[in-house]
Amino acid sequence: QNYGIEIVKGVRKASASLGLNVEIAQNITSDDHRNKIRSAVTNLATQDRAIDAIISASPNATMAAIAGMEDKGAEIGTKFDIFSKETVPILDLFRPGILKINEDVNKAGRFLADAARKAASRQYEERLFQELDHPSDNLSVRKT
Repeated sequence: QNYGIEIVKGVRKASASLGLNVEIAQNITSDDHRNKIRSAVTNLATQDRAIDAIISASPNATMAAIAGMEDKGAEIGTKFDIFSKETVPILDLFRPGILKINEDVNKAGRFLADAARKAASRQYEERLFQELDHPSDNLSVRKT
């Protein structure tokens, strides 16, 4: 999945520029079953790693990762932070301390439908038909 590859590249680049250590969890993805993710995060937290932040690409993986950290006694917002993207604003119901960005799937769907219609009727320009959305209005950050 391209967005997953881009997330990893962006995290590595930003971490390097800030002098932070980053570790990409191996053998799990945001698409895995929640029990597999929870177990993997619990195991990572058990291995004397100082996990102070987690980046997740789905609400399911976010909730499972939080459960894994809580299995080891870590409290979100105190011992660790977690950042996630979500398509439906539901994570606040699970834990209010989750840092998140909301993906507007309705906007994306309208854009794709318009692109398909234009391509089918050949009403498009020769350049790429694309749009870049900025998360400025839908970024939820906890104030400290």
